Amino acid sequence: MLQSRLEDTCYIIVLDDIWTTEAWDLIVRSFPDNDKSSRLLLTSRRMEVALHADAHTTPYKLEVLSEEESWELFLKKAFSENRECPQDLVDVGKAILQKCDGLPLAITVMGGILAGKKKRKSEWQRVQRNLSSYLVKTHGVSTILALSYRDLPPHLKSCFLYLGLLQKGKDILVKQLMHVWIAHGLIHQKEEQKLEDIVEDYLDELIGRNMLQVILVRADDKVKSCRLHDLLRDFCNIKAKEEIFLEVDNPSISLSESRHHVLYSPLERYKYLGDSKSFVRSVLSFDSSAKLVNLDCICTSSFKLLKVLYIDSPGLKVISDNIGKLCSLNT
Repeated sequence: MLQSRLEDTCYIIVLDDIWTTEAWDLIVRSFPDNDKSSRLLLTSRRMEVALHADAHTTPYKLEVLSEEESWELFLKKAFSENRECPQDLVDVGKAILQKCDGLPLAITVMGGILAGKKKRKSEWQRVQRNLSSYLVKTHGVSTILALSYRDLPPHLKSCFLYLGLLQKGKDILVKQLMHVWIAHGLIHQKEEQKLEDIVEDYLDELIGRNMLQVILVRADDKVKSCRLHDLLRDFCNIKAKEEIFLEVDNPSISLSESRHHVLYSPLERYKYLGDSKSFVRSVLSFDSSAKLVNLDCICTSSFKLLKVLYIDSPGLKVISDNIGKLCSLNT
């Protein structure tokens, strides 16, 4: 019926959020190529789908908003009547925008939340302190992020979850990412293909699905560093806590019986782990303030299942002789 109605008509059809090449192949049959300059416009989270739909046209990639564009959208959502922000709220408003990092969805959500709050600095600061909770747990945002996550094949779901182990607030070096994925057994050799090549394939697929942003490219066009948007990182950490028992630590949280720990506080905290040491599979420490890192507190036979120990700190001067007690450590 649709095809017959469009047969003699010049039309433009917008198809939003096409997920797979198979879906495109089924849908496109309904639209006749009638030589009347008709057009189909599709949006997709996956570059693969866009290229499959038209291999001769370069897909238009939506970039994040600039600082000026972000502020304009924020004012539109938070102050719909006059689009003016009181001077005493400008600083906290821009601090909230910084967390949104130019993502229209995040800016729209935060603007909508603040539109319903009292225009008091203390009220906005309270929202700022709980920003991650507001963003990730908002129904629309969590649903959209969950859809992208659920569409990943199993091997990429694992790789995505382990992105939560890498240092927050910094670009991800592909070399570092390669070590983390391989050390945790996420990369399996296929025939004669090198592990490094498989890592690059997985990375390219996550980038193609817009789960990672490319930051730097090497001279040979391979990705040197990438970034996980703060919103995706928060979602990643929540899912990783549920599915791989990840604990992203800070000094105010007691260490639990999680399998994977990311520390931003001194390693010495592990003296107080008690019996839960036996559950730990990996420890990644990013203690930038330490002047001296002593590994003896973790190089004990109590960590009998520890496979990955990653220390990124200027305070690491020597490797403890006791490291041999970590009998399960990957080398």
